[in-house]
Amino acid sequence: MQSSRPADEDRLPWLESYRETKTPGRPLPRRGYGRPVAIGAVAGLLIAVGAGGYWLGQREDATAPPRSSQTIALPAPKPAPVKVAEAPPPEPVAAEPAPPPAEVEKPKPVKKAAKRRKPPRKKIRSAGVERSRLDAVRAAQEREALRRPWPKMPSPGPAGQVIQLGAFSTPARANAAYYQRIARYKSLAQMPKVVVPVVTKPDGRVLYVLRLGTGSRQQSKTVCRNLRASGDHCLVIG
Repeated sequence: MQSSRPADEDRLPWLESYRETKTPGRPLPRRGYGRPVAIGAVAGLLIAVGAGGYWLGQREDATAPPRSSQTIALPAPKPAPVKVAEAPPPEPVAAEPAPPPAEVEKPKPVKKAAKRRKPPRKKIRSAGVERSRLDAVRAAQEREALRRPWPKMPSPGPAGQVIQLGAFSTPARANAAYYQRIARYKSLAQMPKVVVPVVTKPDGRVLYVLRLGTGSRQQSKTVCRNLRASGDHCLVIG
């Protein structure tokens, strides 16, 4: 086995004197003995102090509680400031020509709503109003008849062969009475008929008489007798 002693180059030079004093069999010279002993004592004390300090340090390291392995959250890094890009300066806009003034339309006239005309109400004429109107018409006809020359009266036949069935205020009423007679007496439809205007005396009223012509005076008398027996008016003329 190799010797555990360190090599010559590893030896500490200041320990050589101490080791030499411990080496048995080598008598120490008496000359200068006190000086090496003092140096060795100091060196041994230094070694003891160093060894004790090392031992205490190892012990404190062994007994020291293990440090917590918790990680401390680092503060979040501050966001970098955002650089706002400056907008380029606006380009000068060429001034556009002003638009021509708009033509204002004239307001159209408002058409008025057409009003619906209500149909005229029929006037209900009473009997008195109708009679007064007829009287006015009759009076106008009488005045007209008096101003003009009276024509020759027509006759359906010679004297004695004419019968008169009635006098009426208007020709229309005279014709209506004729149609009523022939509806009741068919034989009268074969006789000639005339409506003659007659001016009455003394008031000068104009009446329209209905007359029929017969074949003889005897026939005229017979017809009138039969009509009067039935309630109708009949008169032999001539």
